[in-house]
Amino acid sequence: MPVFVLDQRKHPLMPCSERRARLLLSRKRAVVHRVWPFTIRLKDRSREASQVQPIALKLDPGSKTTGMALVRIEPTQDGEIHHAVQLADLTHRGEVVHRALQQRAGYRRRRRSANLRHRPPRFANRGRQSGWLPPSLRSRIGNVLTWARRYGRWAPLSRIEIERVKFDMALLQDPEITGILYQRGELFGWEIRSYLLEKFGRRCVYCGRGDTAFEIDHVVPRSRGGTDRVSNLVLSCHDCNSAKGDQTAAEFGHPHVEGEAQLPLRDAAASVWHREGPLSRCPLRRRRGWCSRACLSHAQHRCAWTWELPAHECGRVWLPTWVLDASEARAGLFDRRSGARTGA
Repeated sequence: MPVFVLDQRKHPLMPCSERRARLLLSRKRAVVHRVWPFTIRLKDRSREASQVQPIALKLDPGSKTTGMALVRIEPTQDGEIHHAVQLADLTHRGEVVHRALQQRAGYRRRRRSANLRHRPPRFANRGRQSGWLPPSLRSRIGNVLTWARRYGRWAPLSRIEIERVKFDMALLQDPEITGILYQRGELFGWEIRSYLLEKFGRRCVYCGRGDTAFEIDHVVPRSRGGTDRVSNLVLSCHDCNSAKGDQTAAEFGHPHVEGEAQLPLRDAAASVWHREGPLSRCPLRRRRGWCSRACLSHAQHRCAWTWELPAHECGRVWLPTWVLDASEARAGLFDRRSGARTGA
């Protein structure tokens, strides 16, 4: 394990081996400056009179553990060669902080209910400042920044490198996912099911049963050129869907089903509009909400978000901009007021 070395003014020098540190201490040229990690301070050497090589600190941030590596940079004609000086794992306390905050909230809740019953509720008048982070996440960032400052005091750091990666969450759950399947999450198809249930009155279009589990049936089967458009979908019970097979609705003996599937819900849309208010009050209002049309389909509005945090200063140690990627390729919901995607 390398030993960190400081000059007589406590400026960092190049780390040395354990054998070299024992010789310097036995010859009274150095004293012990720190026990852990073991650091010595030279009595007769300054940084200006020493040869210092560039050292980089590499960070691999993780949820529970962050990997840290001190490497010596050797420039060559083919590029830089990094020699490991020290390797370390930094274990975070995010879960411990989360449990402690929950325990504190329980204590405060009991104290307020037992001793301050007359006190009005304050949950509605508390705000969060811009750039607020959860304490568990702030603890992780603080741990990394603290150890980066410490390494800056013990070793002559020239730069800090942070590994940034983006994980494909959908691919981790389903290794065979490709193409448009990324846009179809767990909630895909439920909006269409609700639309069909209201359109056909929660009854099978072939036998009229209403007290059974329904399946979505294609008027024109996909094997014969049918599509997944809503106008080609109807409600059917399991028995009728199995008996129909790859026949069209007309061949199955229900030609009226094709015409019924094409009928839009104009009356229902008109009643909803009149319930919202007279046309004279908002003549040009347009709202985006839940709709079964392609303009508000899941495939067009499901996307991933990236959150960026401002740069952090860490004293004498230079750190690049910290960026936290929270991309999630999973199913989302729509905001009824704006039509935008919100978290699931």
